Amino acid sequence: KEVIRDQSALLPVEIGDEFREVFNEMDEMNSKEAIVAKDADRLETIIQAKEYSDMGFKGCDNWVEKNSSNLQTESAKNIARELKRISFNEWHLGMAKPR
Repeated sequence: KEVIRDQSALLPVEIGDEFREVFNEMDEMNSKEAIVAKDADRLETIIQAKEYSDMGFKGCDNWVEKNSSNLQTESAKNIARELKRISFNEWHLGMAKPR
């Protein structure tokens, strides 16, 4: 919170206040939007760790499992389950439209 206070100190008062309010909402996870945003943040780290794991870096599987267990929304849990099932570079297959 100290970092957020320092970073927002030079902003105009109204913008700084809103910035801190949004940060606090996310930090406390007291809204649906904050929960979804936190899950999105966790998913990003899960995706990165999965990529590293598939490339042979040791210890990343533990990161994937630990962070997957912290997900709150069903959609994020489903995405994490699918990410664990496939290779990190398979997610985009089938997304290209045939010409």
